Amino acid sequence: MMTNQTSKIAIIGGGPAGLVSAIASARRGIHTTVLERDPHPADTSQFNPDRSYPIDITGHGLKALRYIEATDVFDEYMLPFKGIKVFNGLVTEEWKEQGWTGSRGDILRSLMTVVERDYGDCIDCRFNTQVEEVNVETGEVSIKQDGQSDTLQFDFLIGADGGGSLVRRKMEQQLPCIITEYGEIPNYSTMLELDQNTGHLDPHYLHVFGGLPIVLVVGAISGRKADSLRWFCSVGSDHELSLNGVEDARALLKQHAPDVLKMVSDDSLASFVTRKTYHIGRMVSCSQLHGGRAVLLGDAGAPFPPIGQGINAAMESAIVLDQCIERFEIEHLQEAAAQYNKHWKPEADAVTWITRKVTYGKRNHMFRLLLTVPFGINLLSNAKKAEMSYSDVQKQGQNWGFVWNW
Repeated sequence: MMTNQTSKIAIIGGGPAGLVSAIASARRGIHTTVLERDPHPADTSQFNPDRSYPIDITGHGLKALRYIEATDVFDEYMLPFKGIKVFNGLVTEEWKEQGWTGSRGDILRSLMTVVERDYGDCIDCRFNTQVEEVNVETGEVSIKQDGQSDTLQFDFLIGADGGGSLVRRKMEQQLPCIITEYGEIPNYSTMLELDQNTGHLDPHYLHVFGGLPIVLVVGAISGRKADSLRWFCSVGSDHELSLNGVEDARALLKQHAPDVLKMVSDDSLASFVTRKTYHIGRMVSCSQLHGGRAVLLGDAGAPFPPIGQGINAAMESAIVLDQCIERFEIEHLQEAAAQYNKHWKPEADAVTWITRKVTYGKRNHMFRLLLTVPFGINLLSNAKKAEMSYSDVQKQGQNWGFVWNW
């Protein structure tokens, strides 16, 4: 294990990618400072009705958690994941390996448990800290915490600050070599809580209902307490929903997912009508994921619209960077970042390609899902497998172009 007490590395963003990166570095004795604008995960509500969408941690995420030896904590904090059921089990895709399902908050609480249990001496987490300015050429970071402004100096910056990444924007502005293309696909999500008649649903599976242009993904969130189980549904569409009251919402579900309507009370429908719809189809492609003293992880470099791989891929990107740092050692972080770009950018580009084939706007998507799963050529299913890189999944899809190009 390498030990370097003086290296000053900032991880901007304390989400899954940032925390996995911090833990991986700490396992080498490398000290990092994590700057996160939100409160400590333990201080946030266990359930956020607006954003409590169910997430499964499978192949690529499992690979990352095994790498940092964190699977025991996830066993404690999250529900075991066993697969996906489509149309009330008409098609069931079993997940045979270790895996979990829960909310983003559950994932963050699990990772922070690892940080505080094992690596408190190596990881300085600063929550409620707003990063206001970044100089990717000098490593200077301006922050505001508790109403006080400060300027910090770092040797290396790891941008793990999500799809709206400040680090990425500053790389664009300050480095001519960084060229970024922005795009959008018609993917929207509105959360609906299922608050009655859910006893027949298995909490270890994600349940898919409906058909295009409305797809509903139902999952359970429990945190650490089995008696606190709640069911949430991400209502995905290729347009922003505009509902004029409870009866309008009832008609929508009756048309597209009558089975889900039976699990929703009038109060829950009323909340659904007023809930914010999120556009989850923003796409970014960077010419490279490193430049100056900075490197981009996860959504900061390539936001992943919802194909079940956002957090899984983000955590894997963190361990790919760590493996590159191991190869080049702490004294050569820029070289490690360049090697990371060589390995990870093709994977990020492959996820973008996969996403374009399975958006909510693809009218044949649900039919192709049913058609391709039995033959082992479903892009979403294969993207979950750690033994298949995302670029391998893309190549397979291209080989079956007559299926995935219509």
